[in-house]
Amino acid sequence: MFRLPSKRPPASRSIRVLRRGVALLLVITCITLVSSSLTGCSPVYVLRAGWEEAGILLRKEPIAELVQDPELPEDTRRKFMLVEQSRAYARDTLGLQPKGSFSEYSEIDREVLVWVLSASSKRQFAPVTWWFPIVGRVPYKGFFEKEDGIEEAKSLEADGNDVYLRPSPAFSTLGWFDDPLLSTLIVYDDVSLVNTVIHEILHNTVWIPNHASFNETLANVVGALGAQQFFRDLGVENDPRIQIAEDRWHDELLYAAFLNKLEKRLKDFYEDLARRDPEQKEDLSEIVKRRKLLFEEMLESWNQQGSLLKTKRFANISGLLNNAILMSQMVYLNKPQIIAELYKTCGNSMSTFVEEVRWIAKETAEGKKDPFELATTAIDNQCSFHKESKES
Repeated sequence: MFRLPSKRPPASRSIRVLRRGVALLLVITCITLVSSSLTGCSPVYVLRAGWEEAGILLRKEPIAELVQDPELPEDTRRKFMLVEQSRAYARDTLGLQPKGSFSEYSEIDREVLVWVLSASSKRQFAPVTWWFPIVGRVPYKGFFEKEDGIEEAKSLEADGNDVYLRPSPAFSTLGWFDDPLLSTLIVYDDVSLVNTVIHEILHNTVWIPNHASFNETLANVVGALGAQQFFRDLGVENDPRIQIAEDRWHDELLYAAFLNKLEKRLKDFYEDLARRDPEQKEDLSEIVKRRKLLFEEMLESWNQQGSLLKTKRFANISGLLNNAILMSQMVYLNKPQIIAELYKTCGNSMSTFVEEVRWIAKETAEGKKDPFELATTAIDNQCSFHKESKES
């Protein structure tokens, strides 16, 4: 993994580290007090998360300075400049709010930043959720040590849940801190890198507490469409990255449609189970056995559809499916066609679309409405709600 030498004078760096350290200590203390009093999330867990975030922030180096380093490998310099370009594009053209995110770089001393745990009951298609300050209730929990994730996964399995623990190269602090570009991301190809930058900056711009699936699907759509638009606007003749971005988005929509069909089949399966076994006396092993047949049938249908794929991203889907694995994917691909249709209805203008999404976020927070339903209403009303909101 590439490592950058620090060029900042020791005294100046020490002052910045001290200032950040004091600020972080205050924030971590506040979050811990809130967590320990309002949620089952333990103070130890939150302190560990705060400690890790402090380490990330204390290692930040301005990208604008790093690109001037003559010892910097040329491909890394090019990627740093691509991040700067896409960050500015997200702000100036797409109407997003990067704040200070992705203006600095932070070296991480491991290849996986965080391990993300998802879980679901084996008796119904419903996620296990966790509550955290700021973000609200979400269907996943991150661990900086894989062993900690495995330990909690085992506890959830013992209670009759499916579990899924996956690696993740990044996370967003939703604008509370200036998230840096991490060494776990710099290895991405150009399209994935730009997509991720725009995706995470969208989280800085809009986040609806307790609606993780809408938030993540929205960011996924904006990242994919924003990356396509970014590479088109670069004006590079015959730029292959444009086609790569378009092909990946094509395949994501195909896979999302497959997931939606599978979700409906599973819900029907569990509704039938609830009617036949209302007291939940049936042995779990028998339920899993019958569910496995459903998974195999759906995977076969996907394999037949796979010929429509333009990339290999979803070509090899493991046969070892369970509810938690599917839910972890659906968080990011839950009805993206609705959000994409809203973007189209807003004239394929990302800035106008983002204004409409802000209205959806406001209405969801104030009226406790479903954001997907509001998005459908916004489509029916020709993307006009943000105008009415301004006029009122």
